[in-house]
Amino acid sequence: MESTQKTRPYTLNTISGQFGAEIKGLDLQKSASEETAALLVECISKHRFVLVRQQDLTSEAQENITNMMGEIVNQNLHSWAPSMDATSDPLKKGNPNRTPVMNTGNSLFFVNGPDLSEGTEDKHAIWDKENAHNDGVGTSCWHTADSEKMNFEVVNILYAVKAPTRGGHTLFSDTTALYDSFSDEWKAKLDTYRVLHRYRPEAVPKDNLQVCPVSQALVKQHATTGEKYLYLNYNTMDRIEGMGKSESYKLLKMIYERQTEDRFTYMHEWKDGDFLAWNCNGTMHKRGSLVSGVKRILRRTQTQIPALQSTRDWDKTLEVEKYDSEYWHPYPFLDESPTKK
Repeated sequence: MESTQKTRPYTLNTISGQFGAEIKGLDLQKSASEETAALLVECISKHRFVLVRQQDLTSEAQENITNMMGEIVNQNLHSWAPSMDATSDPLKKGNPNRTPVMNTGNSLFFVNGPDLSEGTEDKHAIWDKENAHNDGVGTSCWHTADSEKMNFEVVNILYAVKAPTRGGHTLFSDTTALYDSFSDEWKAKLDTYRVLHRYRPEAVPKDNLQVCPVSQALVKQHATTGEKYLYLNYNTMDRIEGMGKSESYKLLKMIYERQTEDRFTYMHEWKDGDFLAWNCNGTMHKRGSLVSGVKRILRRTQTQIPALQSTRDWDKTLEVEKYDSEYWHPYPFLDESPTKK
């Protein structure tokens, strides 16, 4: 597909079948416009994610294009992220390996390296942990954004400030194609299920108001295209409502094993200046393995775009009124299912 913007031509190519599109010929720093934002949104609607390489974006430029695409989400929602009011300046510590990054309110930085720190050296940095997937939580676990919140669906945007030279890739899963792969009989079953989403109790700050489980439809529908997709987040999925523990576990494990097949996944190897935006509806993502000593800095913004949200569950309370408080959280999945209850 070839088209022409007002000031320069661009080309658009699909990446993995219809999953993902890459636009070449756009300079988001210099030519951000409502037309450009509409192009990005259209690509995300059709292909779930869009990639624009070789960008040179400031935080302000990224926030600007994010806001043009929809309504930018203030990253101070993440109470664990330090604000720009923090007083320490890592540049003054005399350590050339530290990069001054902070939560600016509309941007959030994810950092690892040079030694996979857990965050003690620089309170501005959000340091990734090496093996968070062992606990079934974190960015190295298959997840989508904020499924533990009621009526909150977003588009994520990552910009590679510093791409890793080894490791640190990001994997994406097409849960729209995953849904389409099931038989009509299975689709009819999946359409009826709801899932309780919650974080493990010890991982939630005491002052966090989102500690109650939220009921989400297992299958949701794209507001614009009408496509259905599985709404999955193994950080927070606790159980299928109305099922026993063993039955719920087996169903979620079956879905997970199918979802991680090569035909539904794409691995993105970061390059400096990559701009990648994806709809958290109809996809999942996870961070690949980190390499000790290799620096990786990604700057994230989020935006809410009604045309890319779901048609189900809006304008009604998703908080579960009755809950036994037992924590099932099945991920990471084991070879044997838990005892039937």
